[in-house]
Amino acid sequence: MIHGTGIYDESSAICKSSIHSGVLDNRGGFVTVKVGWSHKNFKASTSFGISSIEMSWAHKSFFTSKTINWHKKLSLE
Repeated sequence: MIHGTGIYDESSAICKSSIHSGVLDNRGGFVTVKVGWSHKNFKASTSFGISSIEMSWAHKSFFTSKTINWHKKLSLE
């Protein structure tokens, strides 16, 4: 289960959120996770076959991006 679109709440699955946002496909891969602070108004949507749920507020949030040069550096930012 994931909450949000582009920015997700801390309880959302990282892999599903990454596919939903178009960073990953069903084959998987490497992503960079950027952790954020509290966030309001997580919007629901359906993208790449995955539906997200609306949420009004969460203490922490995150978003993902493609990891560049994953073979040189793997990190959680």
